[in-house]
Parts: sequence; C-alpha cells; structure tokens
Amino acid sequence: MAIRKENDMSKIKLVDKKRLFLNKANSAHIFVILLALYESVMITRLLLVPNIANPTLFALMQNTGWGTQLFVLIIVAAVIGIWFCERWPLWILIMETTLLLITAGLFGSACSYLMLIWAVSVFFAASKIEKWPLRITAVVLAGLLGLVSLALATSLNHDGIFFRIFISFHLAFPHVRRIWHTRGEY
Repeated sequence: MAIRKENDMSKIKLVDKKRLFLNKANSAHIFVILLALYESVMITRLLLVPNIANPTLFALMQNTGWGTQLFVLIIVAAVIGIWFCERWPLWILIMETTLLLITAGLFGSACSYLMLIWAVSVFFAASKIEKWPLRITAVVLAGLLGLVSLALATSLNHDGIFFRIFISFHLAFPHVRRIWHTRGEY
C-alpha cells in the first residue's frame, strides 16, 4: 500500500508541474520571448536588407562608428527590461520610456522598433501598479513622453510617423469615446 501512495503522489506532482507551466507568470514570459524574437527579426532585417527596412536609419547608423552597436544595445536592454515588468512595472515603464526617448533623439524613426515593447510596458504598468493615482499618473506621463518621442523622431528624419499615428488616434478616438460612454450598458 505504501508503494501505491508514493506513485499516486508523484502523479499529482506531475500534474501540478504542468499547471505551473501554464500559469500567468509563465505566459507573460512566453510573450516576452515572442517580443525578443520579433525584435531580433527586425534588427536582422535592418542589417541584412537596409534599403527595404529603413534606409534613413541604416545610413545614420553607418555614418557613426558606434550607431549599430548602440542601437542593438538599446534593443537588448529593452527586451531584458520587459522580462522584469511583472515584478517592477513602474521602474520598467520609466526605463522603457527613457530608452524610447533616447532612441528617438539619437536615431529618429528607429523609435518605431521600440514602440511595441513600450506599449507592453505601459500595459503592465496599467494593470500591475496597485495605487490608482500612481497608475493613472504613470500611464498618462508615459503616453505624453511617447508622443514627444514620436514628434522628436519626426522632426529629426522629416518623415510622417508622428502624423500617421496622430491621424490614426484621431480616427479611433470617437470609437473609444463611444465605448467608454456605453460601458456597462449591454
């Protein structure tokens, strides 16, 4: 009988390990791995096919001896930061927003490479920060600094990133307002 109980306990432990893999924290890490794969594909595309990917950015990175290394370092720091977003959402949001501003200031339209990571950090901050005033302040300030970085990138490269995103926000705003005012009325 004692042998059977040990075997039954090992089955229970195996089932719990399977459930442990599918919990929320591990799902968030899978999403971070997918973000890292996406960023590595974007950097590879930029380095291997620069005329199609972003010729302005590639020319800027080739003019300086440190441009490519610094850009890859910023992307790697952003991906590593997103890994800890579950634990420290406010600090990671500050770091990702700072990296977005630095990238917009140095490389112009290259900040579009960080926009998805920045949006994920804004989402984690909006969902994980426990105090509501801090949550609202962090998300609003990060949104404003994100718009500033897009405006900075547009002014440096003279391309229409800021205006395209502004127009898409303008077109989406009536729908967001309608959803906000009709929430809870089904």
